[in-house]
Amino acid sequence: MRTPALAVAVGLGVAVSALLLAAVSGGPYLTAGDVNGWIVVFAVGLFAALFASPFLIERTLAASRGDADSRWDYALPLWGAVALGLGGLGLLVGLGSGFGGDSLAGSAALITAIEAGMVVLAVAAVMLSS
Repeated sequence: MRTPALAVAVGLGVAVSALLLAAVSGGPYLTAGDVNGWIVVFAVGLFAALFASPFLIERTLAASRGDADSRWDYALPLWGAVALGLGGLGLLVGLGSGFGGDSLAGSAALITAIEAGMVVLAVAAVMLSS
């Protein structure tokens, strides 16, 4: 359980640290003409945490479910629910800030909503194909 938990923690730590460093370096953060490097690091950290989260969920279910297939049958929908919640949060923040590339909140919300949406679509595709 330590490796997925560590990956999620490191990914979130990198994402939060990158947001703080992006705030210090100033805008524009995500525009057609300029991209703040710390926003890219935020996107990578958030993606790492999202990518590791189903493995953490699956390992957490190991105590209650012995069969690996049974654990994954529960872990995938839970991963989708986590991504759906994160995407909803990104949408709420983004709608409040207008998803503006000149604002840190808008840029981070746009990236969060896109990454979470990609996970939700991937989970839906896997669940519908089986």
